[in-house]
Amino acid sequence: MDKKKLLKLLFSLLILYFLFSAKGQFAEAMTSLKEVNKLDWFLAVIVIAFTPFIAGIRTKLIAGVLGEHIRYRSCIYDCLVSATLNTLFFSGSGDLYRMNGLKKRGIAAKEAVGTVVFDRLWGIAALVCMAFGFAFYEMNMKDQDTPAVASVIILVVLLLMGLTFMLRQPKLGKVQNSKIISVIRDLILRSSAKRLVKIGLLSFLGSTFTLASVYLCARALDIDCSFSFIAVAASVAIIASMLPISAGGIGVREFSYVFLLEPAGVPPEKALALGIVQYSTFLGHVAIILICQFIYILYKKMRSTDLHLDQNSSSKRPLS
Repeated sequence: MDKKKLLKLLFSLLILYFLFSAKGQFAEAMTSLKEVNKLDWFLAVIVIAFTPFIAGIRTKLIAGVLGEHIRYRSCIYDCLVSATLNTLFFSGSGDLYRMNGLKKRGIAAKEAVGTVVFDRLWGIAALVCMAFGFAFYEMNMKDQDTPAVASVIILVVLLLMGLTFMLRQPKLGKVQNSKIISVIRDLILRSSAKRLVKIGLLSFLGSTFTLASVYLCARALDIDCSFSFIAVAASVAIIASMLPISAGGIGVREFSYVFLLEPAGVPPEKALALGIVQYSTFLGHVAIILICQFIYILYKKMRSTDLHLDQNSSSKRPLS
């Protein structure tokens, strides 16, 4: 493990220690986790499981601008593996896998990196737009000005920080940022309006599934907050967890929920448990992916065995 990954892991552990060290908070958080509604949690896992499929279809549409005919199945498979890697390992490992997958399918290195970054930016843009929409709804319709305004300000700051981190990186997969920006500009200029609308709609659909999954997690913990307020808090937490300062967003996600849900009267231990439950849905999603992958490999092996037996039986059949 290199120094950067070690520092990220230490930072995540430090935040978790800070959150759990509060008097009685660890025990109360564990109690909340034991009382989780299993049905709502399972529904959250099912909902979040749709997001890699949506990302795969979106990647196919973006890659199609480059004139490359990549199968939907390949793009969806890469996104499923990417989601698994980002959950189990450090964030960014899944994106590198997707870049390498596109390069293996005939796309140049800089175009592969630009495609993945462009896809990621679409997802972030949709999440930010939905967060602003729900925040203004909270301000105008529910008289919760202070939490909503604070969330919007934090969201803008985090977005700027994320863009700063991304632009300050001299290289990304051995491709310079200037080349990545030129690829993204070409993707926008060469895309038809119809294709851009499809990509945008898929991005909003994916963000909707993500926020709905977090809301189901909150409902599983009996957190009494509206969908719009949970959506704003979840958007900030998700974008904060994307910043390259922690191990897969662990610690940052939980701290964000504790800080953002406190104005709504949510106890810190339940907000802390929400971050843990949300991460557990990612693990459940990964488990579903691995089980499906195992079944698919087993099916292919059984099918190849049956074909081999059929060929042997036909070759031994006497000629009439």
